[in-house]
Formats: sequence, C-alpha cells, structure tokens
Amino acid sequence: MIKHINGVRSWRIYTAKLDRKIANKKMKRRLSLLFPLFFFAVSLQAKNPFSTNYIFSDVSILKNGWQVYFDTLFTSLDAIPDTIRLPEPKSVTLPANWNKDYSNFRGKKTEYGCATYRLVLNSLTPDEKYAVFIKESPTSSCAVFADGVCIASSGAVSSKKRGFFPSTIPIYAEFTANQSGSAELVIQVSNWIYRKGGIRTPVYFGKRDSVYRSYSTNTGLIFFVSGLLLFLCIINFALFAFNPKKLSSLYFSLFLVFLILRICTADIDILSFIFKNLPYSAAIKLEYSALWVVPPLFIFFLYSLFHCTFYHRLKYVYAVLQGIVLIVGTVLPIELSNRLVPLYQITCFIGLVYIMILLIRACIKKEKQIYIHLVSVLLVGGTTIYETLYSVTYDELLIDPLPFVLLALAVIQFLALASRESRLFSRQVALIHNLKKLNDAYIRFVPQKFLDLLNKKNITDVHLGDYVECEMGILFMQIYIGAGSFEVTPEEQYDVFSSFTMIASPLIAERGGFISKFVKRGIMALFSGGTQKIIECCFELQQKIGALNAVRKEAGKPPIGIASGIHYGKMILGTIGELSRMDDTVISDTVNTAARIESISESLHYSILVSLDAVEKSNLAENENFALIPLGNIHVKGKRKPVFLFVCMPLESLKKESTVEKNIPELDFSVWAKGSIQ
Repeated sequence: MIKHINGVRSWRIYTAKLDRKIANKKMKRRLSLLFPLFFFAVSLQAKNPFSTNYIFSDVSILKNGWQVYFDTLFTSLDAIPDTIRLPEPKSVTLPANWNKDYSNFRGKKTEYGCATYRLVLNSLTPDEKYAVFIKESPTSSCAVFADGVCIASSGAVSSKKRGFFPSTIPIYAEFTANQSGSAELVIQVSNWIYRKGGIRTPVYFGKRDSVYRSYSTNTGLIFFVSGLLLFLCIINFALFAFNPKKLSSLYFSLFLVFLILRICTADIDILSFIFKNLPYSAAIKLEYSALWVVPPLFIFFLYSLFHCTFYHRLKYVYAVLQGIVLIVGTVLPIELSNRLVPLYQITCFIGLVYIMILLIRACIKKEKQIYIHLVSVLLVGGTTIYETLYSVTYDELLIDPLPFVLLALAVIQFLALASRESRLFSRQVALIHNLKKLNDAYIRFVPQKFLDLLNKKNITDVHLGDYVECEMGILFMQIYIGAGSFEVTPEEQYDVFSSFTMIASPLIAERGGFISKFVKRGIMALFSGGTQKIIECCFELQQKIGALNAVRKEAGKPPIGIASGIHYGKMILGTIGELSRMDDTVISDTVNTAARIESISESLHYSILVSLDAVEKSNLAENENFALIPLGNIHVKGKRKPVFLFVCMPLESLKKESTVEKNIPELDFSVWAKGSIQ
C-alpha cells in the first residue's frame, strides 16, 4: 500500500527517496553477483580429492616421489663416485618447508642450510620437449638440473653462507626427454637468510607449450592488472593535482601504489624482470610494504571520502602504530625483518577490522557508493585471509586468485570513479545553470550594456569605483495620464507604468540602448553611436502607446501621454556606494540637461523635444520622413546659456495638423545643422 502524501513537493520528495532505494537495491544485486564469481574462482583452485599431481590435463604439479638429501649438493645421482657416501634420503611431498625435517636431521632447530631434491620422471615421450615452472625461487636460491645438465638457476646456491646469493626471480626451464622416455630432475636449494627453507612453492611440469602458456599467462596477467591499477592510480593522482582539497584521491592513489608493489613482488616477482639488479632484501621489503601501508591509507581514504568524524583520532593512533612497524621492518636487516611477518599480519588484520567497522557505520548512514567500497574490501580482504589461512594448500593453486581479485577491484573502482565524476558533472551543470540564472537575475538590475561599456564580462568583475568616460545619447521619458488623472488610483498608476516599461524596454534594447534608471513615472535610457536610433525608438514607442490608448478608450479609461527629452554629450558611467552595497550611476551635466528638456516637453505638451547637440549627431536634417520644428533658444533650469530645442515628429503626422503647419517658420537647415544658430 502506498501512503497518501499531500502536496506536489512532498510527492516529489517521496518519489526521489523511492528512486534512491530502487537504485541501491539494483546496485546491491549487481555487486552481489561478484561474490559467487569470486568464490567459484577460488573453488576452482581448491584441492581436488580425486587427483594427486594433476590439476589440469596438460600441466601438473610435481608433488609426490621426491627425495631430499640434506647438506648435500649434486647434479645427478649417477655422477656421484662410489667412494662418496650420501646421507640417507628422505621422501617428501612438495611443496613444503624443510624446517622440521631439517631440524630433525641436524639434531637442532634450524632453517638454514642446503639440500638437493631429486625426482625421476617416467613415462615421458622420447625426445619430447618438456618444461618446469616455479613461480618464485625456492627457499632463497636454487638451480635446476635435468639429467645432470643445468637448465635454470635463480641466485647462487652454496653449502656455506659465504658463496650464497639470494634471489626472487622465478624459474622457467626446458629440457628434452631421453630415448628411454625418462628424465632425472634435480633441484639444488640453499637458504641462509629466510625464516623458512625448502621448496615452498609448487613445481609445475608438462609439455613445453602447455607450461610456457601457463607461465606467460600468469606473468601477463600480473603485468595487465598492474598496468590497470597504475592507470587508475594516475587518474586519482591527477584528480588530486587539479583539486588539492580532494585528499581522498591522494590517499587512494597511494593505496593503489602499494597494491601494485604487492602484486609485482608476491607470487611472481615481475620487478626482477624490470630491474635486473634489484636486491633480494629490497624485493622482500617491498612485498611487506603493502602490509605496513595499505590499511592506514585505506582508512584515511574512507575518512576523507565520507567526511567521517567517528573516532577520527583513532586513525592517527593506528597510523603511528603502522609507522613504527614500517620503520622497524625497514631498518632491520632482512634476516630479522622477515621474522616479524606474523606481527605484520596481526596489525594488518587489526586495520581490516577497523575498516569493516567504518564501512558498516557508513552502511547504516547510507553513504554514497558505500556498497562499492564494501565489496572492494571484502574481495581484497577475503583473498588475503584466504591466502594466509590456506597457505598450506597453496600448492594446489595453479593460478593465484589475487590478480583476479585486484582486476575486479580495478573494474569496481573505475565504475565508482565514473559514478563520482558523473555526479560531480551533474552538480557542475546544475551549478552552472543556477549561476546563469543568478547572472540573468543580476542583469535585470545591472544591464549587460552597462557592463560592456565598463569592459567587464560579468557582474563579478565589477568593483567599486570602476568608471568610464564616453559620449552618448541620453533619453529622458515620462508618462502621464490625461484628463481626470486626479481620480486615478495608485494601483492603476502602477499598472500603467508597468505596461509602459514592458513596451519601452524591448524597443530600447532593439535600438542598441539600455535603461539605466527608472525615475518617477519614467525612464532614463542611454544609447551609444548617435541619437538617430533614440528618435526612431521614440516614434515607434508613440505608435505602441497609441494602440494602448485605443484599448483604454474602449474601456473608458483616460489616455496615456508621453514626454521625451533627448540630448547628447560627454558623461561618466561607473559604480558608486560602498563595498557591501553598490549601484551604477551616470554623472554629467548632459544628464541634467536631458532631464530639463523632458520637463519642458511635459510642460509644453510636446511628445519629443530634441536639443541641437542631439540633432547634430543624427541625420534628421536629411531625413524626409521626419520633421523638425525649431522652438529657438530656451533657458533651462541649472544652465546659464539657453539650449536650442526642436520639436520632432513624423512628417505625415505634421501634415495632418494644419494649424501647426501654418506656423512653421522658414529656416535654412544647412545653417543650423552646422550648429550656427544663436
């Protein structure tokens, strides 16, 4: 049942809320599809109870049948002289660290030493090309031999620490099966630096093309995901560079940097491909840096994104804690730093709990895009916990799920970024629209023509005291109501004036002028470029008023009359007032003279009076459609010298008024047009 809501505004609010709920439900459904896909992908990596060595038909993991010889390095069992007695080999299943077995062999707890792993491969196709792939160097250094021939190495293997050189470069080696369809695979390993020894990563084996495809797929996937995350990182950093107040973009870009370092150094160390001389300790510490830095960066990102104040000081406490761990892990040598990995994982887990609390609180407050970030954290955090808790069964993972999860993270964040930028663009469009409306509203009070004369693009560029000196034509025009005007009510006077301004304003604008002031019952308008357009505007306005009077006559209302004064001269246009209240003004003797001319026009009941200065700036003397009737020199208030005035009217209107026509004096227009009349 839909609740009844009164009022259009309330209904709009209700429908907007309903739309948001529907959109949130759609977003939840779409994002929820990622979880089955994620767990399905993880389940593909899980242990298959019906197989031993093989996950797929063409690539296998060599698990069973290995023999390990502790404290012994050899290339082939057949190459060992009979005089040399080897220690009793131990059968092992790979991958596994040797700490427990080696300690039992030595009689004391240790993880440092060397060993040789040997496996005989049977049932191979004679003269067929095969390959071995190990994602990262077993222990700290290794060398791989096939039938006594070295086919690959990573670092330098040594029975003593002096000749030992660690490396994280992955192993890919090819060999050919012998004529009997078998091969002896030997892997020498040594560890004098890391807390775990032995072959701790899967040994993939198969035909060359299949193994190479697996090797290139894993490596290419990491390069692709790293590039995608790097692109997302650059975008976020650019957003921060253009808007330094947007700290969430900075935090997220740094968060992505350390995620990239994590994926480039864990599993397959592709940094070793790019930087050939990258030290082993640097590669390991770069891998640890994600545990140190990623959680606090994401916490700061959430605080900045949601403008959260929930225990905001706690984020600094956690950041200091991780900073101490970072300093200790960086300063200590790798022999000691790698032993603190459990501590790094604990502090990282604390950060993950902190992040989940922030996200749950954001879900309760229904923050924007909360479900996107919640899914991102669940994917990355879930995968990290999965790899940590199931490191024992990690040998079954032909393809690490972390790159896929980070790929999903990148896609989700691209969608989130697109959504944020879309909303930002919509807000900017709405803001621009509102600013345009506001600017249009300002233009109603401050004409655009006035801004153009001040050489200003918009109202925000205008400052107190801005002015410009120019020569312009000026029109003072007032209206009055005919006989019986003393009976007109104020409401009707206002209605008449409103009708007049609605008629006059567009006509003045069409002629290139603008109304500077509304004064008493009239207007003051300014025109640039002569007075011809002013007079044409007045004539057209007379016609409009005549049509309005015809309507008023039928309604039994008195007619409307206009009185106009036109002058031309120098004036100053500018702004006056104070910083909190400004107004535009025109200061000049020309303004006062035009106002006096309009007053004379109203007293003598002439519609249009024009000064000699205004006539000289027009072509009325040569215009056959207009007539000028000189009134002579007339003294106006505030002027010592008299002003020569003309009555201006259309020629057709003049011919109809015979009484006026008889009194027209004979004048030589060529003389007064030059300003010679006294």
